Amino acid sequence: MDEAGTIAARLTAAFRAIADTRMKDVPILNSALAVDCVGPVAWQGDWLAVVVTPWFMNLMLLPQTPGAWHHAQGSTVERMLPSGSYAFVAGEDEQLGPSLSCSLFSPMFDFTSQDEAMALARDILAAAMAGDETEAPPPPAAAPEKPSRRALFGLGRKAAGETA
Repeated sequence: MDEAGTIAARLTAAFRAIADTRMKDVPILNSALAVDCVGPVAWQGDWLAVVVTPWFMNLMLLPQTPGAWHHAQGSTVERMLPSGSYAFVAGEDEQLGPSLSCSLFSPMFDFTSQDEAMALARDILAAAMAGDETEAPPPPAAAPEKPSRRALFGLGRKAAGETA
């Protein structure tokens, strides 16, 4: 197994352990979903993945080099990805070590299947990594209203019966 595969296995094992213990029988769980991840991909010394669980979908960053960074647990850390700047929350887990997470969906009741959640996770990772990684995005002309994460990725869902 390559290094990315090892990181993916660590992410899924850590969140499966949480699902089996701390999250067991919590009413916000979507029983149609299981723990899985898309990625990770290497990005500027970190691993970036999208983690899918029955209770959330998050962008996750882990350092490629152990001890490369540490942030106070619960602090907000801005990180630049090819598609723009994102606010991540610092965490630390016994299995994962330090990590940063950016909430995308929680709870996960909008999803009817694992395949649907994983397809969206793949789209999100591709969207997060889209852009010219050598240039910072230009500053906006005016301070736009902050979009929701769903709108940011162009992944908002239409209400039943709504037409384009």
